Amino acid sequence: MTDLSIRARSVLCVEDDPSARAVLSEVLAGHYATFASNAYEGIRALNSGVYDMYVLNYWLPDWSGVQLCREIRKIDPHGPVIFCTHAERDEDRKRAMRAGANVYLGKPIDAQVLQGQIIVWLELADVESTRAKVAEEQAIDEELTRRAADALSRVDAARESAMRALERTARIKAYKAFVEGGGTRANFHRWWPLVLGSARANTGLPAPKSRSRYSA
Repeated sequence: MTDLSIRARSVLCVEDDPSARAVLSEVLAGHYATFASNAYEGIRALNSGVYDMYVLNYWLPDWSGVQLCREIRKIDPHGPVIFCTHAERDEDRKRAMRAGANVYLGKPIDAQVLQGQIIVWLELADVESTRAKVAEEQAIDEELTRRAADALSRVDAARESAMRALERTARIKAYKAFVEGGGTRANFHRWWPLVLGSARANTGLPAPKSRSRYSA
């Protein structure tokens, strides 16, 4: 059912109702969907992966979708969040929107409406992230330029350590600039290798011989 012209993305679905999960599985057939049946599983997935979008139920067995949405917003301020729920009171909708939801849909899930919202919000996230990439590139260029001379002046062993530390610092500052510019966590992770490579080329800074893994 998913429009396959839209590039496959990663989507975290936190939904305990089997019938709703079946609909979501069909709508997200062209994407990489991770399903969690409660908030605890959702937070574990959130801490171990990077997602382009989140689909939440309002009421979960162990927590509320509103509380989970707040946790998502702490690490991904701009990733699209869609609620699909039987909680139809206006106050429920307002609480979800205040927590950071982008879309609030009722159940039973209308597959075509949900699919349309997914396409719209993924495309919008890409547009905003592309704009934020400019701020990210400026932040990393400034950081690498500021500290490159010191890193290059060190002997080999110390230089390797200094280069890795420099990249970690630059990544943190670049992520902050990217998120403040409206970019999503998933797009930052997706584009980071290219942005870093371009910044190295601009500043003449070589890559460390051995790379350590770290995340924003």
